[in-house]
Amino acid sequence: MLYIVEKKAHGKMFHCAGLYRDMLVTISYPCSEIALWDKNTLEKKRLLEIPLSLSGCAYLENDFLYITSRNILGIDRISLAE
Repeated sequence: MLYIVEKKAHGKMFHCAGLYRDMLVTISYPCSEIALWDKNTLEKKRLLEIPLSLSGCAYLENDFLYITSRNILGIDRISLAE
């Protein structure tokens, strides 16, 4: 059975970066936000405010999110461990 749940994730465009432990990770470059959501209930668990630009790329591996954006020189590494 398919359940559709609507949540207002971010104020502007965002994308899903992947799964971290039992959470879904979303990134909104225009809002400069990284959000972690409970993957079962889609309840927002954490919100990280990171200075980003209008676009970028992200790669999730283990406890780290590797992220690029137009205002980051090179690649930034963000620890998602609590």
